[in-house]
Amino acid sequence: MTSQPIASSRPAPTPVRHPRIRTGAAAATIAALIVTGGYLATTTIDPDAIPRTAANTTDVNPSAQTQRELHQSIAGQYGSQSAAGTVVNPNAQTLRDLHASVAGQYGPAR
Repeated sequence: MTSQPIASSRPAPTPVRHPRIRTGAAAATIAALIVTGGYLATTTIDPDAIPRTAANTTDVNPSAQTQRELHQSIAGQYGSQSAAGTVVNPNAQTLRDLHASVAGQYGPAR
C-alpha cells in the first residue's frame, strides 16, 4: 500500500494585500501638512505677500501745525541735534559721570 502525504509540502498561499489606500492617505496627509506649513511660513515671514484691501490702509496728511507740534515734542524729549563736525571736549567730571553710568548699566570693565 502506498501512503499519501496528509499535508502539502508547500505552504498555503496568503492573500496579497495592497496597502494602496493607506499609502495614498499618508501621502495626502503629508502633502496637506507641507502646503499648510508653506502657507503659514509665507504669511508669517512676508505679510506683504497677501494683498491688502483699501479699507486697511489710511493716508495720513498732518497739517503744518501738527508737524510743528510733533517736532517740538521730539526736540523736547531728545534735545536738539548738534551740528555736524562740532568738537566736544567734556571735562573730567562729565567723563567720570559717563563712565559711572555705563558701568552701572553694563558692569565694570574687565
